[in-house]
Amino acid sequence: MVTALLRGLLGVLVAVMVTATTSAASAASCGSATGRPRIGLALSGGGALGATHIGVLKVLEANRIPIDCIAGTSMGAIVGGLYAAGMNADRLEETLKAIDWQQMFTDRPPRQERDFRRKIEDEGGLLPYRIGISGDRPALPLGLILGQRLTLALRALSVDASAIKDFDRLAIPFRAVAADIETGDTVVLGRGDLATAMRASMAVSGVFPPVDVDGLLLVDGGLSNNLPIDVVRQMGADIVIAVDIPTKLKPRKDLTSAAAIIAQSLSVMISRSSALQLATLTTTDVLIQPDLGDATSSSFERIAEMIQPGQEATVAQLDRLQALRLAPAAYLAHSRARPVVPTIPAIISSIRLENKTKIANAVIQSRLSIKPGDRFDIQRLEQDISRLYGLDYFESVTYRTDIVGDKLELVIVLEEKTTGYNTVRAGLNLQYDTSGGTAFSVTSQFRFANLDSLGAEALVNVSLGRENSLQATYLQPLDAGTKYYVFPRLSVVDTELGQFRAGDRVRELRSREAIATLGVARQFSTWGAVNLTFQYGFGDLKVQSGAPLPGDQGYTIARLATEFRYDTVDDLYFPRDGEAIRLSYVHSLPGLGADTSAKQVRGLLSTTNSFGRNTVRLQVAGGATFDGSNAPQNSFQLGGLFALSGYPQGELTGSHFGLGSILFYRKISEQTLLFDLPIFLGASLETGSIWTDGDHSRQLRWSGSLFAGLDTPLGPMYLGYGNGGAERHAIYFNLGLKL
Repeated sequence: MVTALLRGLLGVLVAVMVTATTSAASAASCGSATGRPRIGLALSGGGALGATHIGVLKVLEANRIPIDCIAGTSMGAIVGGLYAAGMNADRLEETLKAIDWQQMFTDRPPRQERDFRRKIEDEGGLLPYRIGISGDRPALPLGLILGQRLTLALRALSVDASAIKDFDRLAIPFRAVAADIETGDTVVLGRGDLATAMRASMAVSGVFPPVDVDGLLLVDGGLSNNLPIDVVRQMGADIVIAVDIPTKLKPRKDLTSAAAIIAQSLSVMISRSSALQLATLTTTDVLIQPDLGDATSSSFERIAEMIQPGQEATVAQLDRLQALRLAPAAYLAHSRARPVVPTIPAIISSIRLENKTKIANAVIQSRLSIKPGDRFDIQRLEQDISRLYGLDYFESVTYRTDIVGDKLELVIVLEEKTTGYNTVRAGLNLQYDTSGGTAFSVTSQFRFANLDSLGAEALVNVSLGRENSLQATYLQPLDAGTKYYVFPRLSVVDTELGQFRAGDRVRELRSREAIATLGVARQFSTWGAVNLTFQYGFGDLKVQSGAPLPGDQGYTIARLATEFRYDTVDDLYFPRDGEAIRLSYVHSLPGLGADTSAKQVRGLLSTTNSFGRNTVRLQVAGGATFDGSNAPQNSFQLGGLFALSGYPQGELTGSHFGLGSILFYRKISEQTLLFDLPIFLGASLETGSIWTDGDHSRQLRWSGSLFAGLDTPLGPMYLGYGNGGAERHAIYFNLGLKL
């Protein structure tokens, strides 16, 4: 009796804890079973471990055990919500196994779908991480992962249920449990948009940003109610099947950092929340606790392994579950009596923008290939959304489907960046080779974005080190599709140049240039661009060490330049697929004061293909100077890793050059979810020649390298050995060098 009294008091305590619910959450809605008890399923949170719920469902289905209502928290809400929407256990298993979880927790769209301006912007050795600037202080995002891809995935998986706003009308009545981060209250979601409810329930604090639902800022329900037994009881369940993923607490010897202490604190909170719920179970309820071994909540790369333990733990409880089993005919009747979740209309009747940003609707519409009257194609829609998100204007871009009768309205929802439009990002570049010495530089970029409704922006780039530079650019789109834009630019560059003779460095120079540029560009979707610029400025060369230069080394720059670029490469540093073409032409204008009449052409072509873990990249490049001098500022350079690797960087100079290379590398590391550091082993073979006018030898040089590469959060890192023949050896350590 004492035990029963304590359980009763704990039940009251738990009920009091649930202080904030939606209006439909507390209504008795656990099906309409007669002649048998109504069975409610409570699914706990657990991150990747939550896939074990699928194993539980597989056994329940196989043994004809009916489920009349479901409540879930976090991953339990996703599994439970999709199951309630009509997805059976086998299809759930196939779906979770097919998801690329590494990509799911990456916000950046594939590089091929990024706006071409963003591709060019990324080439400056800058890290992908941006920090917002709000007033005089930094503005950080509300989560490490914004959840763009996760939101789209949940919406695609539940798209047929999007017409159902009352979760009691799903195939199985359902509740998602979240927590109000402002008050700490439990929030039970029983109405609204199913994808949003599932997304809110698993918005892990600090990892994902909170989700705004009806004015409440919601996060992962595990903070307040990790195992919603009380919720299924409130829905009207007579018997509860509770699937609990036990929270594992670390021993003292493993609590050796601030991060470990914070994680343990959250685990303690979640564990106590579950313990309070477990204490309310009665003798007629069934508790299932799978043994998931050493797997953790972030083990998404092992998610397929989680299903079997759920099956085994449920089979172990079959003796208790047998009393709930239905005869085949009764189970079939139960299944057929469930509401049918209708498929959405096949044709889009209208498209509406829910634009919460300063960007003009015309800019957004220009990126949408899908139109009213088209078939509703999720893959095509997600490609459009990826291109929009690739503009880097928005916090998130998603959609919803509003259905009235047989009409389907597609609503594109665009959220404004919480960090603001003004951002800063940094970069680091370190190069060391045994024959050329050390070169180090740090870079930063300040971006002032969305200065008008077309997305105008100002960029200020600063570099300190081997190259000291300051560059200010204003980009002004001329049309909504950003096909055309103009860009005035001012730049001051101070660069170190080395001059070599027979492998020896004979002179160190500093080249200083101040240039004003006015350009116009045409962008071709996400794959290419062409520009035309006029450049005017001044420069000079000064000897830092070595023999003096003859005469005055000041010069005037006046030139026209044009460049065409094509780029479908999937990764800037360690690509696996894609092609790149880069062609440029520079024409000096003596009539406007230029000191030379040089005309210079340059080109590059590369193609990359992969076979499993192996990648091969072929590249050819060349350049020529006509009607010009052999002045250092007009010279091409070869040398350094992957550009005749046996020679120091910049050792070989001339007015003309040709270079061909083949690179092979293999990924040798296993992929992990959040902290993937791909490791590559590779080799290169390079051949080329560089010469000046009047030099007819045009010696063909050969080099090769062996290297290890690591794609780190600070940029690509290489440790390599280069050989260019007898007495041509170099050891390289590079951080920030791209292939």
